Amino acid sequence: MIIGPETILNVDDTEQLRYAKTRLLIHAGYDVLEAATGAETLELVNARRPALVLLDVNLPDMSGLDVCARIKAHMPEVLVLQTSAHFVSADHRVRGLEGGADAYLTQPVDPAEMIATVKALLRIRRAEERLRRSEARMRLAQQAGGVGTWEWDLDSGIVVWSEANSKLIGSEPGGAMNFDTLLACVHPEDRSLYTEALAASAQTGTPLDCEFRVLHGDGSTRWLMSRADIHGRAQGLRGRLVGINIDLTLQKQADLRQRVLIQELHHRVKNTLAIVQSIARQTLRDRAIDPGALESFEGRLANLAKTHDLLMREDLIGGTLHAIVAEAIAPYAGGSSARFRVSGPVIQIAPRVAVPIAMALHELGTNASKYGALSRDSGSVAVSWEILGESRDRLAITWVETGGPPVEKPTRQGFGSRLIERVLAHELGGATTLDYREDGLVCRIEVVLDPEF
Repeated sequence: MIIGPETILNVDDTEQLRYAKTRLLIHAGYDVLEAATGAETLELVNARRPALVLLDVNLPDMSGLDVCARIKAHMPEVLVLQTSAHFVSADHRVRGLEGGADAYLTQPVDPAEMIATVKALLRIRRAEERLRRSEARMRLAQQAGGVGTWEWDLDSGIVVWSEANSKLIGSEPGGAMNFDTLLACVHPEDRSLYTEALAASAQTGTPLDCEFRVLHGDGSTRWLMSRADIHGRAQGLRGRLVGINIDLTLQKQADLRQRVLIQELHHRVKNTLAIVQSIARQTLRDRAIDPGALESFEGRLANLAKTHDLLMREDLIGGTLHAIVAEAIAPYAGGSSARFRVSGPVIQIAPRVAVPIAMALHELGTNASKYGALSRDSGSVAVSWEILGESRDRLAITWVETGGPPVEKPTRQGFGSRLIERVLAHELGGATTLDYREDGLVCRIEVVLDPEF
């Protein structure tokens, strides 16, 4: 950012002194305006708004003290450096400073001291301007982002918060600022939660992280998240709790809408599966269909429904593989944990992966209960899995049957094995191998995991 020369208004009724000060100011790099009377000064200040007025107290038409007071009454941001060769006592300097002057020099003044004083005043002015702009940007950001700041001095009990925070909690800006005001706005059901969280943070120094509701005067409810840290804690001092309140209302409303939509989606999926099951029964009732085929078909639909139930409990973001496996094998365990040995790392899998895997495990369980290891009391199944690849982006699941009748490779591929291979290959880009060992079937399933999981 390029900043041009700052303008200074040099006011002195003595032409020689005015000329000397103007030359010094120009040499120091400032743009200079000149005035010889109070009236000229006020007119130029109103028209040109200089950064600083170098103001002689002894003017022909009015006192420089009165000129200073008028400037500060209408444009307090304009700096005033008063000078005088007549009013040089401490009382005069006090009157000048109390009248609004930012500094007071007696003449004759050393040129270097005058320029140094001008530079110091302008440096302070620039810093104050940067601070004002920074505060304005912060206020804008707080309003746009729904963020309010607050600070609680734990030793004095003094509470300070921003205007944005007043709007968030529903209190009047500029009103009483204390935690009684805040707690009066907190939803009655959340007050104990919030006060306990504040007390714990104040006593232990742990960061505050709490969500609560506030009630506004118009009857509306808003969700806030309050976060704060302890600052300035030292021996004998409790310090200050400095924090922010963030408006979560829109996020909470969106989450609620999403949950409603998910519940509706789940309800429709379950209804669709029930309709499909009913249609199948009606269509196949009077036909020469193997009862076992209908039973198997209904079992597959039931397994899909159970998988959707599991995903609903996980808010449709997926579920752990342990949970998916447990849900799929439960109908075949016969109430005994000895029939299945399940092992593998904890891994979260996406719904896109969970449904095909659950279907595959259901087919394997159905086959094992009819023809394989689970058709005998002595038989058991081991289900294990591992993560493969340098980028850990592939999942391998192994199903091993033991203790069942001797196994022979079937002469034709059944629906279950076709379902496993085709669904996994089509949906997940995976691969399935079925090894019909004499002592029991071994199935290995490899699928590609979603990056976020």
